[in-house]
Amino acid sequence: MLKSICLAALVLVISSPSYSLIECKESPDISNGKRWLWRDVDSRKCWFTAQPGQRRGQDQPREELHWPLVPVPVVEQPPEPDPAETRAPWELDHRWLITPPGWSHKE
Repeated sequence: MLKSICLAALVLVISSPSYSLIECKESPDISNGKRWLWRDVDSRKCWFTAQPGQRRGQDQPREELHWPLVPVPVVEQPPEPDPAETRAPWELDHRWLITPPGWSHKE
C-alpha cells in the first residue's frame, strides 16, 4: 500500500509541467534591445521580456509571473536601560526630596 502511494506521488512529480517563474518589472527596460510584453498581475502591469514566438502578454500564463519580494525593513529597538542606573520615581522628583516650608510632618 505504501509503495503504491509513493509510486503515485513520484509519477505526479515527474509528469507535472515544469516552468520557470518570471519576475515582473514595473516598467520595460528598452535599453537591452529586447521586446517587452505586459500582463495584468495583481491589478498592476507586469512587464516581462517576450519569449520567441510570443506576440501578446496573454500568451504567458499568470502562474509563471510573479512580483519580486519586498524585504521587510528591520526596526531597531532602543537599548534597554541599565538596571543599575534606573531609579525609583520618588528619587527623580524633587517634591519627595525636600519638605516644603510650613510642613513638619508632625502630628
